[in-house]
Amino acid sequence: MSASPNKTVDPPLRFPYEATNGVMRLLRKFNLKPVKSDYGIDCSLDRETTEAQREQLYRNYISSSSFPYAINLSGGTDLRQYLQGVYNTVILKDIMQRRRLQDSDILERTIRYLADNIGNVASLKSIADTLTSSGRRCSPHTIENCVDGLLGSYMFYCVSRYDVHGKEHLRVGNKYYMVDVGLRNLLLGIRPNDFGHILENVVYLELRRRGNQVFVGKVGKQEVNFVCLNGGDRL
Repeated sequence: MSASPNKTVDPPLRFPYEATNGVMRLLRKFNLKPVKSDYGIDCSLDRETTEAQREQLYRNYISSSSFPYAINLSGGTDLRQYLQGVYNTVILKDIMQRRRLQDSDILERTIRYLADNIGNVASLKSIADTLTSSGRRCSPHTIENCVDGLLGSYMFYCVSRYDVHGKEHLRVGNKYYMVDVGLRNLLLGIRPNDFGHILENVVYLELRRRGNQVFVGKVGKQEVNFVCLNGGDRL
């Protein structure tokens, strides 16, 4: 099947890849297979890899970081200091300067809200309402400025909705995914019971890494996790 939406150019994603058997089953639905990473590290899983080893690889991935330099770190304090440095210098200072934001607290609250709601439908108004109810009064326009900065820094990716039957983009119901699970752990802590959202984030990044345009699907009132467009083909 094919579709002809207004095409946008998505920036390429690069990150080391490991997966558990559960993730592998999901990826196979999209005809995806593990490949050698772009950093020369063989992350493929051969037939001799046991289920326990796959589980450990995946746990390492979601508890560590997918940034290239993180591979050189042993984890623990070193990893946390590295991620904190990325967060403080590249994200906070860069976004504050580029977007000329005056209130870093609102920006950080917006970051934490999006990180806590990866894979959930989110709107600028819902974020503003949540922050206002928590004691930080702000407008959707202020949140829009913060979110635009986060998208411009590629800390988050906004995924728009796609009507599978109508073949048109919908204006409401966007979802957000984070570029690195390690940064989310830094901000929110590791949440063992939040497996579903983390897995959805990992699958989204893998689909994007393979060159797909990715949308949140909708068939009538039913949700489709992802709709992928690649060269006019729809997956």
